[in-house]
Amino acid sequence: MTNEQAFDLLRDMFPAADDAAPDLDTLSEGFRAYAHTLRHALETSALTILRLSAELLCRGSLLSGHKGGYMLVLFELGTRRTMALHALDAYDLTPREREVAELVLEGLTNRAVANRLRLTEHTVETHVKRILTKVDVHTRAAFVAKILAFVGS
Repeated sequence: MTNEQAFDLLRDMFPAADDAAPDLDTLSEGFRAYAHTLRHALETSALTILRLSAELLCRGSLLSGHKGGYMLVLFELGTRRTMALHALDAYDLTPREREVAELVLEGLTNRAVANRLRLTEHTVETHVKRILTKVDVHTRAAFVAKILAFVGS
C-alpha cells in the first residue's frame, strides 16, 4: 500500500527499466533488497520499519507470523516527529513507558510529564529509569540523542 506522494518518491528512488507506467511490481532490484531486509528484520527483531530515504519510511508486518509467509508493506512520508516515534518501536517499552518516552522526547521535565499523565513525579522517574535501561543509555540527553540519531541517519 502506498499513497501518491510516497509512490512518487519510490518511483524516483527505484525507476522502472522502461518508460512503462511504474507500479509496485516493476520496481527495481534495489527495492527488492529493501523488502528482503525488512522481512529479515520482522522475522528476527522488534524492528518494524525501515528508512528508505530522508523522507520515506517503509513499515512491514508479517501476516502469517512465520518465515515464508505474506508481508504487508506500507510506505509513508516521515516527519521528524513520526520518525522519532517509530524509532521507539525498536525497544520493548510498555504502553506507559512509551507515553513517558514520547513526552521526554518533547523535552518535558519529570514534573511536567507527571502533570500531563496524572502520575506522581516519583512514578515518572521510575519509568524514565526503565526507559534509559531498555535503550541502553545513562541520561535523558543520551536517550534523546540516540532516538534522534535514527531520524537524522
